[in-house]
Amino acid sequence: MNPTRVYFVRHGESLFNVLSITSGWSDSPLSARGEEQCRIAGLELRDVPFDAVLTSDLGRVRQTTRLLLEANATTVRPVELPQLREQFYGGFEGTPNLDTFAAIFRHLGLAVPAAGFTSLGDLRTVMREAHENLPAGALVDATAAADPLGLAEDWARYQGRVERAVAAVSEAATASRGGNVLVVAHGAVLSAILAHLDPNGYDQRHLGNASISIAEYDGGRYTLTQLGEEAQFELRRPATAVVG
Repeated sequence: MNPTRVYFVRHGESLFNVLSITSGWSDSPLSARGEEQCRIAGLELRDVPFDAVLTSDLGRVRQTTRLLLEANATTVRPVELPQLREQFYGGFEGTPNLDTFAAIFRHLGLAVPAAGFTSLGDLRTVMREAHENLPAGALVDATAAADPLGLAEDWARYQGRVERAVAAVSEAATASRGGNVLVVAHGAVLSAILAHLDPNGYDQRHLGNASISIAEYDGGRYTLTQLGEEAQFELRRPATAVVG
């Protein structure tokens, strides 16, 4: 029997992504650019016969899934799973990304300019270094510890949710028996899932809006064969999203 192919797609660019606002469980609609991203990604997947479609239950993912499947003949009804939601940032939700991560990195004792971050490029540099040098879960625990409202998920809660998401994906992949499964969710949670499925294959790269990653599931093991590939969008602006 051939391996099952699992396609992981991040939602298209949202309005909060454009505004660079932290948007874990908080929601906003897709931008016009995000809608176009989803339709183009959907054209890439139009000939894939999906046996199962698993999605986050947040609105931007519902909208993404609908646009992705416009050109696909599948009649499978998407199954919405709360465990596929983005990381929950608690009191940082709705805050500019530059301010959110300045507070988190200061809590970790990382170097942050006295006036805070002034560009997404500077933020991404420090974030990449944090991912490379900190132990698993440190950023999530720091988010929970720095959250002024004390609502954000800590690593134990977040990791438990990711493990339940992985179990749901594996159940669908096993039932597919050599077919295809589509998973539509968010940047941070998809990164956590891919790192869980294939720790050696996932290199912590940023997953862009509407990007497509593929893993083959065979004998209970996952192998990443494509990571964060984006269609060639003819769009006017560079992507701005960091989280959400």
